[in-house]
Amino acid sequence: MKRLPHGTLERLWKEPRHWRFYFNFYHCQEDPRFIVPKRNPWFGWTLNFGHRSAWVALFVVLLCITLPLLYLVNVGQINTWLWFGAVVGIVVLISASCWFLASPSRHEEAETQDEKMSRD
Repeated sequence: MKRLPHGTLERLWKEPRHWRFYFNFYHCQEDPRFIVPKRNPWFGWTLNFGHRSAWVALFVVLLCITLPLLYLVNVGQINTWLWFGAVVGIVVLISASCWFLASPSRHEEAETQDEKMSRD
């Protein structure tokens, strides 16, 4: 995988033309990440619908949420701590995956010493 120059992903992410529908949907084919932080990073992550894997990721996330919970409903464990644990586990697993997959360090070269000096 070819790594992008440092700062490229931040520049693409900040570009207003890549955000649709009141900043809710990100669509940038140049961005190699299929999960990116939302415009307000405190609100979590969103899919990059310009990436070919975004729809597959959406389907996988939906399966990760529904299948374990449907199983617990089917076996009659809806009012138990197991249900609560499953929900918390799913949220933690998806959040950790999003944090890892949205990381710019996976796709960009490290910042050079000259860039650090010019920034400071």
